[in-house]
This record gives sequence, C-alpha cells and structure tokens, in this order.
Amino acid sequence: LFESDTIYTLDLTINHTTTTTIDEISCSPYTVPSGNKTYSLSGVYMDTIPNVQGCDSVIVINLTM
Repeated sequence: LFESDTIYTLDLTINHTTTTTIDEISCSPYTVPSGNKTYSLSGVYMDTIPNVQGCDSVIVINLTM
C-alpha cells in the first residue's frame, strides 16, 4: 500500500508565568492572597496563584509587621 503524506497544522500558544512584588504592612497576622498560609513575622514570602491565562502567578510579598 502506498500512503500519502499528511500535513498537520498546530496552533500553539505559550502562556508565561507572571511575577508581582507587593509591599504589605500588617498589625495582625497576614494571610497570603491564595489563602494557603498566614504569617505573623516580618519577612519576604512567596505565594502562587493562577493568572488570567491559567498559568502560575508568583507573588513576592515584602511583609512588615
């Protein structure tokens, strides 16, 4: 049997991770935007939530207590 070549077209979209930094001042325990963790000490913390495109959005939180 002779098979003919088949051509496929692939429309590919690559979505990227986004990164945001926020400076937060809190007098009481601070819950990160995802709701997964709460902090009560000053420090730099990271949180991850989905962005509009469904990819990871990494949030760097500069927390001052």
